[in-house]
Amino acid sequence: MIIALTGKLGSGKTTVANIFESLGANIISADKLGHELLTKENIKKKLVENFGEDILESNNINRKKLAEVVFNDLDNLKTLNSIIHPLLKRKILENIKPGLNIIDAALYYKLELETVSDKTILVECTEDKVLKRLNDISLVSRRSFQKQIKNPDYIINNNNTPENTKEQVIKIWGKLNESSLSRNI
Repeated sequence: MIIALTGKLGSGKTTVANIFESLGANIISADKLGHELLTKENIKKKLVENFGEDILESNNINRKKLAEVVFNDLDNLKTLNSIIHPLLKRKILENIKPGLNIIDAALYYKLELETVSDKTILVECTEDKVLKRLNDISLVSRRSFQKQIKNPDYIINNNNTPENTKEQVIKIWGKLNESSLSRNI
């Protein structure tokens, strides 16, 4: 079973993913896979061709410099997404294993993961709490506060204590396991 775990930047997706992992889920982190893609020579070459050598530091992509180039120019962002997103989606799918898979991806819709996921879990958190968790929030991140995930199967309210969040995850874990078992009968 494939579960998309999504929510705004700083909402606590990774914390929730870690709880699911402790329960036995296979966690697929879009952020981690995206960072790995940036180390591939063919991708570095494409990015330098499109955004210049200023994004390099010691022959590696400097993500902060890349962000400065793409997040201030919509065309640059579209170019970056056209290079990275298809490869990232493929990498995500390559990491699917038997059992429950949780895909931790803020860019759920942009990666078109709704076409491959069986269920969606939205991690919600108030903007105030998110801003407290983030040291540096970009304009793009602020825009993400305005975009809502439509019709998630489950919602985890991450405004309370870590124990409360864990209780919600355990409850959903039970439902997902029941659903997974009934599909295999």
